[in-house]
Formats: sequence, structure tokens, C-alpha cells
Amino acid sequence: MEYNREDQLETKNELIVSDQKPDQAIKKAEQQKRRLSWMTPILSGIIGGSLVLGVTTYQHSKDETANASVQTQTNETTNSAASSNHANTEKLSSTNSSDISTMVENVSPAIVGISNYQKQTENGMFGFESNSSSSSNEEETGTGSGVIYKKANGKAYIITNNHVVEGASKLTVSLSNGKEVEGKLLGSDSLTDLAVVEISADHVEKVASFGDSSSLKAGESVIAIGNPLGKDLSRTVTQGIISGIDRTVSVDTSAGQTEMNVIQTDAAINPGNSGGALLNTKGEVIGINSMKISESGVEGIGFAIPSNDV
Repeated sequence: MEYNREDQLETKNELIVSDQKPDQAIKKAEQQKRRLSWMTPILSGIIGGSLVLGVTTYQHSKDETANASVQTQTNETTNSAASSNHANTEKLSSTNSSDISTMVENVSPAIVGISNYQKQTENGMFGFESNSSSSSNEEETGTGSGVIYKKANGKAYIITNNHVVEGASKLTVSLSNGKEVEGKLLGSDSLTDLAVVEISADHVEKVASFGDSSSLKAGESVIAIGNPLGKDLSRTVTQGIISGIDRTVSVDTSAGQTEMNVIQTDAAINPGNSGGALLNTKGEVIGINSMKISESGVEGIGFAIPSNDV
């Protein structure tokens, strides 16, 4: 029988393999198994690490996106709130300014100017009075302000300071409509520095209302209206706050020194403002402007007689 050569070679190879000893084959299999056993954790770690890294990266990206979204929403909300607050502030300021100007326009006709005229005597030579050369006339010696508080039976009544009308031989009252009428002094008191003047009510358009000065608090806004420095600056409006309540100041009057209870304010009060109104934001008279401290280095300290005392 003839054999194919290739068949012989294959048979020989099989014999070579089968000729290996059993112990060597087992040892080789164990070596391969050990190689796989120490590589498995490494491969598992690499794969696991990759998965964790991927998940972490994804989560971080997701968190960043969420944070960016929240931040954007927060910024938009903050910007919206800021814009809203700014708009409300502008609206509030505009409203307050508008309210004050309307109030001033409404109250101003009740604020008047008062001129004090006194007789002046011209003496003869060397200052001695001579019947032949002397004559007397009335000259304006001072100006102030007043508040119309009552109107009845064809007459109108004005409250002002005593020092505005003191010593007058004649009083004239300037109204907001430009009319000038003669005033009559009904009564005055040096110690309270208050006086009442009567005029015809023919041209009186407005009467002021009084508020409760006992309810005032420091820091409240107030407005002063009067005629500082005379008629040319009639019905000047200044604004400030209540700087203090229940102040007591010593005042020298024609009847002697007295202690006066007053309201302190930083609203500008100048000569000519005396007798004018100190108003709250409702347009109510809560004080009659009376005096200020005019010492060098002192600013913004004026006083008004409380409306309840008036």
C-alpha cells in the first residue's frame, strides 16, 4: 500500500504533539491561565476607568450647562429686578416732585408778603427838631411774610410774626395775584412772636389749612414758602426736613427775654421769610417760620413756631 506523502507528514506531526509529556502540557496551560489572571484586573481597571471618566465628564458637562443656565436665569432676573427698581425709583421721584409742585401751586395763594411802614421825622439843623422845618412821612422799614388762615364776613385774617409788624404805622399786604391791599393790625404778642392782620377778602383766593405739629418726627420732609429779601423774591419755595422737635431757644424781644418752643428745620429761611409757612407734604401748615441762627460758620439751622402753639 502506498501512502500519500502529505498524509505521512500530518501523521508525524500529530505524533510529535502527542509525544509531549502530560506534566509539561499542564504546566504550559497553567502559565497561560496565570497570564490571563493578572491581565484581567488591569483590563477591567482600564475599561472601568474609561467608563467613570466618561460618566464624570458627561456629568460635569451637564452640571456646567445647568449652572450656566441657572446663572443666565439669575442674571436675567437680577437685571430685570434692577431695571424694575430703577424704573420704580424714577417713577417715585417723578411722582413726589409732581406732588410737591402741585401742592405748592395749590397753597401759594394763601402766602402773602407784608410790608412794615413807619413814620420818619426830618429834623432841622444840628439835629434839633424845628416846627417850621420838620415834616413826617412813612417809609418801608422792613418786609416779611404771612399766612391767610381764615376768611369770613368779607374779611380775611393773616397770621404772621410780631417782629414783622412791630412799630408799624401802616401795613400793606401783597397777594399772590399781584394785588396790594392795606392791612389792619388786630393784635400781637411779643413773647410768642405772633400777630394777626386783617385785610379785605375781595381778592383772597385761598385759605391755608393747619396740621398737627405734635405728630411731627425728625427726618420728615417740609417745605418753606415766603418772601426772602423782599417782594422781588416773593413766594420763594425751599425744601428740607424736620431737624428736631421740641427745641427751646432763648429770644430777646421788646418785652424782654423769653424761652420759645420751636421746630428746627434745615429748609432755607432768610430775612423776609419770617411769618411764612412751614408745610408738610400734604400742604398743611405745621409751623410759622420765625428765626434762624446766622452766626459765622453756622448753616441750615432755622426755627418755626409749631402750628399747635399758633
